[in-house]
Amino acid sequence: VLGSAEQGLHLNYYGPGVIEVRVEGHAPWTFRQTTAYPADGAIRIEVEPGTDAPFPIRLRVPAWSKETAVSINGEPVSGVAPGSYLTLERKWGRGDVIELTLDLALWFLSGDEHVEHRTSIFRGPLLMAYDQKFSPIDPDSLPELNAATLTPIAPPSGLRFAPILMGRVQTVSGGELDLVDYASAGACGTYYASWLPVADAPLG
Repeated sequence: VLGSAEQGLHLNYYGPGVIEVRVEGHAPWTFRQTTAYPADGAIRIEVEPGTDAPFPIRLRVPAWSKETAVSINGEPVSGVAPGSYLTLERKWGRGDVIELTLDLALWFLSGDEHVEHRTSIFRGPLLMAYDQKFSPIDPDSLPELNAATLTPIAPPSGLRFAPILMGRVQTVSGGELDLVDYASAGACGTYYASWLPVADAPLG
């Protein structure tokens, strides 16, 4: 959180936990977030204000979240635009709740000849990757993927390093390939790759 008495509070970080921030001339503000983000886009923020005067809170709306929903105490908020800050200005009270639902739709980045014109697959903020631990095939013979079929799945139980997100995608040949988030890929020392062969890869 970034804040000043003139500009209000800019809430940049989303994730489970409690954030306390001090603004000059005000008591500390506390934000309690309940969420499984970044694996899930639903974020609940309980506000404990540091002032009883009207004050702006500015929520970061990621550029990749094309359809974002925001509400305060159950009342929808309009004017949400991707790649911007949404200003919420009101007289905040203890127990006020902001609910933010980010759009975790798939999006793609197409590479050039240096990566054999392969494609990076994103689900919201997470870059997805092939990890040989979960799909033990020859990394030089990765099948062409129908990336739009990616569906989140539960990772195997008993893993020492469980992925933040695991997804299953259909291959053009009719098979399946399991992907994990890039931050978790290779955690067990196996080969991994994020530039993948994708059928009809979108421009980007």
